[in-house]
Amino acid sequence: RFSVHVASFRSQDKVEEIAQGLRDKGYEAWVEPAADQPGWFRVFMGHYRTWAEAEQQAAWMIENGVVERAHAFPDSGE
Repeated sequence: RFSVHVASFRSQDKVEEIAQGLRDKGYEAWVEPAADQPGWFRVFMGHYRTWAEAEQQAAWMIENGVVERAHAFPDSGE
């Protein structure tokens, strides 16, 4: 399973603000600490069965101005 990674920052407040802004627009978004980069936090959106589905959604998000950056990322299952 995969999600779409849309932002990373060292500031948990910043990623929470981004995630909340996306939720306010009706998107599923959440924050997780970066397991491989201590002190960093990531914003994720959606759950997809395949890498290709997540990448397709990431491209749609960028093309439609939802986010500036996005790419498929292995889903932690949270």
